[in-house]
Amino acid sequence: MTAEITDPGEPLTITELTQRVLSLEARLDRIQDEACPPAKADLDTTTSDERRLFDIAAEQRTHDEAMLRSSTNLTKLRGKLHQHETQLAQVTSWESRRVRLVIERNQLRFFARAERKRLDSLIQLHDDKRPRVAVLDIDGTQRTIREEEAQLTVDTAAADASKEARSRLAHTARKRITEMLLAAQTPPTWFSAGLGVQPAGDSARWFDAAIVVLLYRWKHTVTDPVLPLGDRVEFDHPAYQDRRAAESALRSATGTR
Repeated sequence: MTAEITDPGEPLTITELTQRVLSLEARLDRIQDEACPPAKADLDTTTSDERRLFDIAAEQRTHDEAMLRSSTNLTKLRGKLHQHETQLAQVTSWESRRVRLVIERNQLRFFARAERKRLDSLIQLHDDKRPRVAVLDIDGTQRTIREEEAQLTVDTAAADASKEARSRLAHTARKRITEMLLAAQTPPTWFSAGLGVQPAGDSARWFDAAIVVLLYRWKHTVTDPVLPLGDRVEFDHPAYQDRRAAESALRSATGTR
């Protein structure tokens, strides 16, 4: 369709000319859109590197549990060592006190019989209160502590790697969505169905929800073209907790219940 400008018979005002120009520009835009429709964004495709990051991130819970186990073991072992050292200190103090009593008694002359007898009684009472020391393989305990500390270091490094992988995946998801919006590409059907259009103004919550949903689809290989989170899963399904988090993010971003 072509637009013809006919002679109006009398000069046009600036307002009328502006309206005609805008009308022509709108027609040109429609023609261009029909000839070159916006590209459809592909958000679901992941690379091998991204899948590898998911494998690393998936071990987060395992590493956290291992760290907790090592920390608990270290606390118990160090507690045993501390208790043993305390008991040894009590025995040392007891022995010092006994030595002083014996010396004091031995220094008394024979005719101070009553005082010697009193000291003998004190020594006997002191002996009855000798602190007990639990049997502990100190070398073995210290060796186990070193092993647990080494394992904790390994688990901590692995947990940090898992956190870094999750952070990189979130960054990649944000980048993909941002590129789609800046290029004015047509979002996937599931994206529009679940998230709608990016709200004007503060869209941080909407953007965060979009990232959570996209990461859920990547992690659990969701390919449903319409449903953002795919089919529902039962509570004993590995994806259940992740799905609940994604559903919560969607509700928060769209204001639905």
